[in-house]
Amino acid sequence: MVALGAGLRRAGHEVRLASNPSFRELVQSAGLEFAPINADFLELMASEPEAVRKGKNVFKFLNAGRKGLLNMASQWAEQGKTAAQDADLLLGNGMTVPLVASLAEVFKKPYVQTHLQPVTPTRAMPPMGFPLPQKNRPGLINLASYHFIRFLVWQALRPAINGVLRKQLGLRSYPWYGPYYQTEVKNQPLIYGYSQHLIPKPQDWTTRIEIAGFWFYDQAESWQPPPHLQAFLEDGPKPIYVGFGSMLSGRDSQELTIKVVKAIRLSGYRAILATGWGGLSAELAEGMEKHICVIQHAPHDWLFPRVELAVHHGGAGTTAATVRAGIPSVVLPFLGDQPFWAWNLKRLNVSPGGLNLENLTAEQLAHNIQLAGSELIKQNAALLGQKIRSENGVENAVLAMRRLGYIE
Repeated sequence: MVALGAGLRRAGHEVRLASNPSFRELVQSAGLEFAPINADFLELMASEPEAVRKGKNVFKFLNAGRKGLLNMASQWAEQGKTAAQDADLLLGNGMTVPLVASLAEVFKKPYVQTHLQPVTPTRAMPPMGFPLPQKNRPGLINLASYHFIRFLVWQALRPAINGVLRKQLGLRSYPWYGPYYQTEVKNQPLIYGYSQHLIPKPQDWTTRIEIAGFWFYDQAESWQPPPHLQAFLEDGPKPIYVGFGSMLSGRDSQELTIKVVKAIRLSGYRAILATGWGGLSAELAEGMEKHICVIQHAPHDWLFPRVELAVHHGGAGTTAATVRAGIPSVVLPFLGDQPFWAWNLKRLNVSPGGLNLENLTAEQLAHNIQLAGSELIKQNAALLGQKIRSENGVENAVLAMRRLGYIE
């Protein structure tokens, strides 16, 4: 959303972005006004490690996250009103859409939904959250699955939205089955921040739905690599990238790092190991400096064009960065939409497919790294990268809002 906000600012609009205080610096560095709102999902994952471990089981994951969302919601009404009170247009993304829709109702302002992954029911593809098939399921099963997932997600959100937020705002509760089928909600415009080159627009979606392309917030021009990373990149063939963001903690981090380090050695590649927030354990790579360079973080738009392939968790942002860079992926999905992105990358043959963390071995990971480095997958990834780089998702989203009459 920082990328979209920066695009709206370039188009001449004043933008205020409401997010967790931990993102204040990032938001302000983009020239946007910041407004705090309780939405610390990193803290939620740290305090609810079972939510991460159960992440690919949609029932258990949503149940684990329900309590955390309820705790976050206690200040949403006041924080939301402060953030939105003088706005001409409200934008909501992902699970914040019911919050933004409620604020729009209070202030009688228009709002636009945005999402980074497909959530609109369709016959064309299976939804994220369900086990994904080797071959596409019949259209009616896909369609019914989307509605069922919607219902499950609403049951996780309902205590926070109906029980806290809408009550504090003095609004009537949404129906027990959720707000999605109300006429005023169904007719709202929706802009997706992913590429049609990765997931084409289904024929059964209406014209109110726009697929703009990925929203990239580039930082390469203002970022300087640490000397040891620059030296490592210059000292041999292109390495691979391994990083899982904030998906790991404690024992899980130690166990996976051991497997990753062994897999790197077996694969024959040099590697950049990004530890991230509470992620992979740097200590377990000590003594392997010629083969493994450990960093905490580097902007994907700077680093990914300099690596051979990426081993990652399959989050929407990391997936977008790999396909734009034109490099193959090896995906170890943890939760949420990550198995869905892994499934789509395999469908396009730019990845050998997602690996199951529960029974992962170093040998399996090394094998998939070698598969991802095959000429066919590399060629497919390079061609996809050319297509992704040819579109401007942020500009397309701004044009869509202008075309819909929400901005000038």
